[in-house]
Amino acid sequence: MALFSLFNAEKNTDNSISRDIDTANFRIIQLEKKVNDLAFTVDTLWELLAEHNNFSMSALQEKVSSKKIEIESRAGETTTCSSCNRIVPASKDACYYCGSKLS
Repeated sequence: MALFSLFNAEKNTDNSISRDIDTANFRIIQLEKKVNDLAFTVDTLWELLAEHNNFSMSALQEKVSSKKIEIESRAGETTTCSSCNRIVPASKDACYYCGSKLS
């Protein structure tokens, strides 16, 4: 009887692992879809801005590069929110917790 119980325990563990893998794969697929939807939205918004305000692709690339450099220069740094006194990444413009603007 003990051998049968051990076999069932191993089978349940294998089923649990398979279920966890299936769940993780499903979540990855959902995230990929969200990223693709977001990329489509950003592209569409950029086209609208460019059409209605005479923005150029080089202006966008310049802005993206400068923002990336700004964020990377503050990577790992933290600050304390003046409203809720919680520690948040210095690279953020607003507090995660209360939404207040960070200096």
